[in-house]
Amino acid sequence: MEFLACSAFVDPPERERLPTEFMQVRDLRGKLVPAPPELVVRREGFAEKFGGLRYSVRGHISVPGSVSGMWHEYSNEIREWLVARADTGPRERWSTYEGWSFDLNEEAWQDRRGWYFSWYGEHVAKPIWRVQHTDGRSGVYAPLDNCPAVFEPLHPTILHMIESHALEDLMADWDRWKGATGSVVQALNDLPVVPEASGPWTRWRMDADVAIHESRRVLGRAKQQRPWVASIFTSSGRGRRRVESALVSGPRT
Repeated sequence: MEFLACSAFVDPPERERLPTEFMQVRDLRGKLVPAPPELVVRREGFAEKFGGLRYSVRGHISVPGSVSGMWHEYSNEIREWLVARADTGPRERWSTYEGWSFDLNEEAWQDRRGWYFSWYGEHVAKPIWRVQHTDGRSGVYAPLDNCPAVFEPLHPTILHMIESHALEDLMADWDRWKGATGSVVQALNDLPVVPEASGPWTRWRMDADVAIHESRRVLGRAKQQRPWVASIFTSSGRGRRRVESALVSGPRT
């Protein structure tokens, strides 16, 4: 995979971890039990294949000229606040880098389809856990008060997730569409799907000029329909004109 060859490296985990076969985990009844064989195999397999993997996913943000001069003085959260409230006018394009680590955490949970366990994920303050299911799916767990643990899938496998990150990294060199996305997504439904980065909960469709990334929103609750959210990118003036034309013409029938 070209993205990993160019961007990834491997470092030993920062702390020792307890081997899965010695863990005590809570089953669906809340009872502590020895880690079952399927959890041991999948969790240790994850550590063997991905343990210590690190990489950064590039992105960009348009920074108003009124705050660009003091950009490096603030954290990401304050930067976002400044951008959202800054005046309109000339804007500068600044690169961003989101680091990812594939080290295991200590948590594991059971659901009706097996078990899922947590790993570190992206280097940002976040209200979710990155988790891997023993059936192969990769997703998240969003802890909510007075709600049971829920596995919310995002990718069919963790390799699909890495391929999706590779495309996100590529989009750092493209322009994000700022107009209405829903109409454009429907109007450009003939864009080719990128199967290695797509699945039931995340979809990438793109050609040389236009890319659409759709994903299911994380809700943290079971048995609720997760709405789709979309981002649209263009790589050229021709791509932007296609998106503008799609917005005017509307969905194709």
